[in-house]
Amino acid sequence: MGTIAVSVIRGWFALGMLAAVAFTSAAHATPVVMSGTISYSPPASNVTLHVDRIDNDSMTDRSGTLRLELWAFSTPHTGAAQTGYRLAYCPLFTLNANSFVLNVECSTPYVPPPPGIWYFTLFLTEYTAGPANDGFDPQEYVNFDNAVVIDNAVAPATAVAVEYYWAARDHYCAIIIS
Repeated sequence: MGTIAVSVIRGWFALGMLAAVAFTSAAHATPVVMSGTISYSPPASNVTLHVDRIDNDSMTDRSGTLRLELWAFSTPHTGAAQTGYRLAYCPLFTLNANSFVLNVECSTPYVPPPPGIWYFTLFLTEYTAGPANDGFDPQEYVNFDNAVVIDNAVAPATAVAVEYYWAARDHYCAIIIS
């Protein structure tokens, strides 16, 4: 599996769902973070999600159940609520206070978004019994750098043709404007 360049962004934020939704937590979330190589395999009927390391940075609290979620957005995710599609998710485990796990990898069914140009984002979510996303709140996310085209969604090249008539010579001329 090749390495995919990513930008890692940590902290609390809202995650867009099919309709833009801001999460609110019902329970206290722990400071869980991802580090190292973070990647996904090229989507097919299944996708493999990979994180080198997941840490629970709390000195006192065990995390809720963690989950990796792959999402697609029309623009790179910024942390603000935005419309998106959950493509895949993997239930993981809980982490004791001040502990970590290495080489987290799971293969899970993949449901593609509608045709379009999408930016994929991997979320580390934690179960807090919140009202949205099956009770899982986002703790951290990673945007993948390259846009993904689903179903040849790139608009075909178009051009405008303008036709002129020169009456003195009874001549037509077409100009193509790209």
